[in-house]
Amino acid sequence: MTPLPSTKGTVPFGEHETWYRVTGELRSGGTPLVVVHGGPGSTHDYLLALADLAGPDRPVVHYDQIGNGGSTHLPDRGPEFWTVRLFLDELDNLLDRLGIADDYALFGHSWGGMLAVEHAASRPAGLRGLVVANSPASYPLWLREMKVLRGALPPGVDATLRRHEDAGTTGSEEYHAALRVFYEKHVCRLDPWPRDYMASFYEIYDDPTVYFTMNGPSEFHVIGSLRDWGVVDRCADVAVPTLLLSGRHDEATPVTVRPFQELIPDVHWEIFEESSHLPHLEEPERFAEVLGAYLDGLRSPRGGARSGSRRGAGVPRTRSRPTHPTGEGPRMDDGGDASAMVFPGMGPVPFAEAARFLLVNPVARRMTAEASEVLGYPLIDRWREADGDYSEYAQVAFLVGCLALAEWAREEHGVDARVCAGPSFGGKAAAIHAGALSFADGVLMTARWARFLEDFSAGEHGHVVTQSFARVPAGELARITAELADRGAWHEVSCEVDEDFHMLSLGRDELDWLGRRIRAAGGLPLYTMYPPMHVSLFGPLRGRIESEVLGGLRFADPALPLIADQDGRAVDTGEEVRTMLADGFERPVRWPRVVAALRRHGVGTLYVCGHDALFGRVPATRRNFTVVPADPRTALRPRRRGPAPAR
Repeated sequence: MTPLPSTKGTVPFGEHETWYRVTGELRSGGTPLVVVHGGPGSTHDYLLALADLAGPDRPVVHYDQIGNGGSTHLPDRGPEFWTVRLFLDELDNLLDRLGIADDYALFGHSWGGMLAVEHAASRPAGLRGLVVANSPASYPLWLREMKVLRGALPPGVDATLRRHEDAGTTGSEEYHAALRVFYEKHVCRLDPWPRDYMASFYEIYDDPTVYFTMNGPSEFHVIGSLRDWGVVDRCADVAVPTLLLSGRHDEATPVTVRPFQELIPDVHWEIFEESSHLPHLEEPERFAEVLGAYLDGLRSPRGGARSGSRRGAGVPRTRSRPTHPTGEGPRMDDGGDASAMVFPGMGPVPFAEAARFLLVNPVARRMTAEASEVLGYPLIDRWREADGDYSEYAQVAFLVGCLALAEWAREEHGVDARVCAGPSFGGKAAAIHAGALSFADGVLMTARWARFLEDFSAGEHGHVVTQSFARVPAGELARITAELADRGAWHEVSCEVDEDFHMLSLGRDELDWLGRRIRAAGGLPLYTMYPPMHVSLFGPLRGRIESEVLGGLRFADPALPLIADQDGRAVDTGEEVRTMLADGFERPVRWPRVVAALRRHGVGTLYVCGHDALFGRVPATRRNFTVVPADPRTALRPRRRGPAPAR
């Protein structure tokens, strides 16, 4: 194949210049692929292989970010100059100067992937697609996983690295020799290292200003300005088809990548089994096949659909499509036409976004005021001042937000739900929404429940946590729990989210072993929750809650049938609702059974009311229903009439 011609040049960026290279013809009518390199402070060289994807109707644009390579070097500028905003502005400027801001796709690698997500979250009109390659969703996650990877290095390597980091001698030959051990395992597994990769390496060596300022002296010794930065809270705003790439041996471990997969609405995740951080060099043929198929599936206002679907025709999945939880096979288009309200389980919620909804939305503002009056304190102020993601105030605020969002969904989408469900914490909101419990009683119940749980968890069972993990099928989970039993370790399955997604409660001192065992099975350890949830150890607490909290409340028969999250049974009486809530202390959540029950009720559309990063997003849900998110971010957008369902 004859290489396409390339053009090189610079565009002005304020008082500085950005160097670029175009392979192919920008005026060909095809959507250009713009390549955003990593670092920060690296150069385009190690990603030059992507120029091979250029074709008559697909130009490829590389550029060097300001501070290195062919762009303006500024070695005297301090940390206040080198900001994420600077690089976002540079990217916007490049798109405008090249005349492609109305039609382009982005490929971001490592730090460049995080930058690309931040760019995409602003929803630029011309962005057609996004590729996030070998990128962590946040630096705190990255640093946490770096400790795991370093701990698995050959004996003595981590100790050498740590000794020099503590002494401030990271420029020593011994440190760089130990660093190379890590790089050969988790950055580039090729021997020798390719010339293009080495070219970028030397560019950083020649001018480390940006890398040292924003990152630090090495991939895992991140002490620069980015050490607390991440894009987790921006993922839900990405509105284009997204391809997620990582290597099996990547320094960007599955734990660091997982938030992209959970939170970006339209995403595929491809893992390259023989690669670390550079699959475009380590598995070039398969990389070209996967990325080429994705790009062929994008839509362009100039050229229409390339081929296949918008979701990336021909992109292979990392795991086979699971069967329907009822054994019926994948959902077909002739599913039920009824709708259901689903209230999600509680997870960490960005305060600013959720509080803004509670203060701006009229229904939420009224409910917040009522809750504050019932509780005798200003809810938003207490929540703002509280520590932790699961304080009493955070729990009540989450409850109020879910109920207000259900009202918003009814008004915005004209929802007339046939049934409702609420896995885990969501059961409280479901009981109130269904009319089994008054709003005031529900607020008091939630607040008192939280206090009892905090006191109980701090006692004799304070060492117990709940660990969530994915990509571990039921058979492998059975082997893991059998091994825990052989170790004499207490454990219980607390939640079945999907056929390969579970939550396991166990002692905190078994977490490291469990994480290693999950990874050895090809799984992805996710979040560790404290207090734990849905365990038999809470039997005594259940008794107290039934006696001192639930016993004083009046439960009416629900006007809307409820689906119990423990077994999928329909709950029709007030006493059954009371029992369902109490059962949540001791009995595990079985979401696939709820899915099957909703299907039996003829449900085809789920309105997920609340900040949800789990139940509305897993395959068990999305292959069976049309899912319409009713979350704070969606509700705060400019008003649009009619439903906007997302498969």
